[in-house]
Amino acid sequence: MPPRESGSEILKQAKRAFDEGHYTQVLNLLTSLDLSGLNNEKKVETLTMLGIAHFETGAHAEAMTHIKEALALKPHHARALDAYGDLLQEEGKIYPAITKYRAATKADPSVWEPYFHWGYLLKRMGSHKAALRKFEATLKRNPEHVEAYLHAGDCAFQLGFFKEALGFYEVAEKKGGLTSELSTRLGNVFLNLDLEEKAVEAYEQAIKLDPLESAGYENWGLVLHRQGDLEAAARKFEEGLLHSPQSPTLLLRHGEVLIASGQYKEALNPLEKAYKILLEKTEGEWAFHWSSILADCAYILGFAHRKLGNTEKARGFFLIALRYAPNHIDALGELSVLRGVYREHHMKWDFVLEGKVQTPRGPKTGLRAYRVAALTLDEALRYVKECEEEIQGSLKTKEVTQSDQVASYAGVLARGPLFLMGRETQK
Repeated sequence: MPPRESGSEILKQAKRAFDEGHYTQVLNLLTSLDLSGLNNEKKVETLTMLGIAHFETGAHAEAMTHIKEALALKPHHARALDAYGDLLQEEGKIYPAITKYRAATKADPSVWEPYFHWGYLLKRMGSHKAALRKFEATLKRNPEHVEAYLHAGDCAFQLGFFKEALGFYEVAEKKGGLTSELSTRLGNVFLNLDLEEKAVEAYEQAIKLDPLESAGYENWGLVLHRQGDLEAAARKFEEGLLHSPQSPTLLLRHGEVLIASGQYKEALNPLEKAYKILLEKTEGEWAFHWSSILADCAYILGFAHRKLGNTEKARGFFLIALRYAPNHIDALGELSVLRGVYREHHMKWDFVLEGKVQTPRGPKTGLRAYRVAALTLDEALRYVKECEEEIQGSLKTKEVTQSDQVASYAGVLARGPLFLMGRETQK
């Protein structure tokens, strides 16, 4: 009969398996371990390992039990606080999770995990600047963390820091190798640095590395669309859909290119599929990313229906777009067309929206103008009121002045913001 292993030896084996990510093995080793003979520090460490291993294998209730037991013994244990934050994040409890991550970083600033998980949460919320700081803090403590480089690159990219993003991605490739997802990311950076050929090569490489991953097809198709080769773009989207038929963004892009080709009826099928999938994704706590995409999909569906003469359906989709993105300037413009506000032969009022604009160096946050003609300023303001009622939200105004090209802004909508410009100033 082999000698029975001591608790100390089991803990060493479990720690080794834990560090290597073999969580089922950790559970097999620790579940039968008698914790009563361990000192307080070892007991807290063991309970935390058990909690994290349960979390990683999907047993969240068991994970929460062990983590709470660990924190009852040592309330300021950084790893247990970090694990508690992960459990709360999984439940969609965003701000309580942030509280735990913050507490973990204060309890032991040398531990990298809470910075990484905090950054990941901020990134999912769309707070890219704050998330980037957390990923940089992660890398100071763990310079070998490949995922942190990837996420830092994503945040830098979203902030328009394309050269910095490229730097993060290149380190990730050096440390972790080239994957399909990384190749697509590199392609996106190259595209924004006006290196179109390198971008296409990267998208082609992404498809070779993983033909089932949709992003390579989507981004390559977008390049072809931008180049004006609509047929090639449609083929690329169709090729991607053969491998990823439920990709909402591929379906959306396919619908867009069909509309650009004047095939409005044919565009309805992929767009309606995308819309249904996106609706499901916008339910729950993590709707931040998908809501803006759903708004675009609703707008494009509305545009297709308007072109087909389905006025009421078009109007309904434009209002849905505004529900998910109250500053969707294209949807506002289309509603003005349907209401008969737009009349080329009358005085024009300008609607200016803060958002993404194309500059010689790529997209930047700034102002976009959309001209809506109206008989009078009162008519234009009435149009804004109707939008306010239909999206069931207050669009409060305040005075803002502008250059002599347009005498002044009549008001700025707080939710957007959206500027209504005219020759008079509305107090």
